[in-house]
Amino acid sequence: MNFYECLGLQRTAGQDEIEAAFADWHRKFTSKMETGGDIDVQSAKLVCNAYRALSQPEYRQNYDELLVWLDAPTIDGGISDEEFASWLRAGTSIPGEMRARLAAEQKVARTLRRATMARLARVVCSRRPWVGVSCWLFMWVSGAAIFATALRSLYWVLAFATKLHH
Repeated sequence: MNFYECLGLQRTAGQDEIEAAFADWHRKFTSKMETGGDIDVQSAKLVCNAYRALSQPEYRQNYDELLVWLDAPTIDGGISDEEFASWLRAGTSIPGEMRARLAAEQKVARTLRRATMARLARVVCSRRPWVGVSCWLFMWVSGAAIFATALRSLYWVLAFATKLHH
């Protein structure tokens, strides 16, 4: 169970919702303690840890990044037991088989890159108006950024030379 589920919230919950959810839980927990009801200490610790992590923006950002990583699909490329067992046969070497597998993966990656570049080239060559404007704008902004960087560098050099002169 993640911290959001522990507090009964969605991942898009705001800070006020987090505070309200914890306050509701705390109110129920203290009333249960006062009446002598059965208290689950482990779940109470979990709720307190959830509130501690989600109530501070930097901790919450780190936790959200962790959840994105955990929810991401696993990387396909793990070596299966059968494949590894085939590497152990007589006449094969593990480093050689690993190099062959890496070469095959790189070949697939090159094929995907070529297909992507071909699609991009088709879009650029399609002469659609937005493509031309986008390319022109990109080149203009790039040129302006290079010019501004050169001017800033020139200013720093002149300022440094002036300080050395005095």
